[in-house]
Amino acid sequence: MIRLKDVCKSYNRGRGEVHALDKVSFEIGQGERVSLLGRSGSGKTTLLNLLAGLDRASSGELEVNQQDLVSCSSVELDRYRQQTVGVVFQQFRLVKHQTAFQNVALPLMFAGLSRAKRRERVLECLKLVGLDDRAGHRPTEMSGGEQQRVAVARAISSRPKLLLADEPTGNLDSRNAEQIMDLLITVQAEVETTLLLITHDENLAGQYTKRILRLSDGRLQQDTGLTLASEQSDLDS
Repeated sequence: MIRLKDVCKSYNRGRGEVHALDKVSFEIGQGERVSLLGRSGSGKTTLLNLLAGLDRASSGELEVNQQDLVSCSSVELDRYRQQTVGVVFQQFRLVKHQTAFQNVALPLMFAGLSRAKRRERVLECLKLVGLDDRAGHRPTEMSGGEQQRVAVARAISSRPKLLLADEPTGNLDSRNAEQIMDLLITVQAEVETTLLLITHDENLAGQYTKRILRLSDGRLQQDTGLTLASEQSDLDS
C-alpha cells in the first residue's frame, strides 16, 4: 500500500538547507495498522504531508496504492487527495459555521458526487461514528470528542485506501482519547483501510498498533515490523 525508498525532503532556510527527511525507506501493506512515532522535530509532520499529497519529496521514491507521488502532476495529486487518502487532524479543522452534516459532505462535493449520493454517504459515516442524531449541530454545539468524531467521519467519507491520523487524541481528555482510538480501530475494519497513526505517545502506539516506525532527526531509527520478521525467521530456522 505504501512504499518509500530513500525519500529525502529538504527546505531552504536562510543561507542553507534543512534536511527534514534523510533517506527514509519502508513499506506498509494493505490493511496494516502502524504507528509513526517521534518527538517534535523528528520529521513526522513532513512525512505526513508527503503521504497526504500536500507536499512533494525532494528525492527518492514514494508510492501509495501504486501511485507515484513524486512525479505525478498537480491535478493527479488533487485526485489522489480526493479518492485515496483521508486525514484526521489534532485540531479537528472543522468549518465552524457549518453543521456536522455539511462538514462531512464537503470533500464529497469536490469529488463530484450527486446530492442524493452525498446525503446517503454522509449519514452512513455519521452513523458509523455514532453521531447520526447530531447531523444538524455545529462544532460550537459539540464537545471536543464529538468534534473529533465528525472529523473521523469526514476523513472516511471518500472511503480512502489510506487513513492518516495525526495526533488524533492530542486535544482530548483521557476518556475521549480512548473512545476516539477505539473508534479508529473500528472504522479501519469497517471501511477496510490502512491506518497510519502519527504520534509522540509511546503508550498510544504500543496499545493500538502492532508495528512502530520510529523517526528521529529525519531518519528512520527503528521498524519493529522488521524486528518481528527477523525474530520469526530465526525461529523458523
